Amino acid sequence: MSNELPTGDGWNSASNAHSASIPLYPGEKPTYRELQQWSISAKNILNRTIFGPALRGETPPQLMALTGKRDVGITVLTAEQREKCSPLDIARYDQMVAKAKMDEDVRLKQLAIGEREYKNKLVAPPGHNPGTLSVTSW
Repeated sequence: MSNELPTGDGWNSASNAHSASIPLYPGEKPTYRELQQWSISAKNILNRTIFGPALRGETPPQLMALTGKRDVGITVLTAEQREKCSPLDIARYDQMVAKAKMDEDVRLKQLAIGEREYKNKLVAPPGHNPGTLSVTSW
């Protein structure tokens, strides 16, 4: 019988595509040294899996592109600027501003959904298929 827990079963496999194993807890009453060694080895292994960013308090790499605030440099035209422009230019500009705001809203929604999915993966029990929702599968 192996003395290790596998962590490379798909939903939480290591980021470098190699499976990792967490050693079992050293026993009922481990010594301080055994506990410290187990803690270090488990943490090192978990840092290479999907749990790594959560343990370090970081945003996962797949969500990094959505976290940066994008400044597109679009400002609302003043009344004087609107008077100097043609109606077609004003309509184009208003459409561009509306699109930029919509893109920012979409980015924020994608970030919120991605963070929620990431957190749900962290709390799902091992072997749980995220595609099926049933009480008996837990």
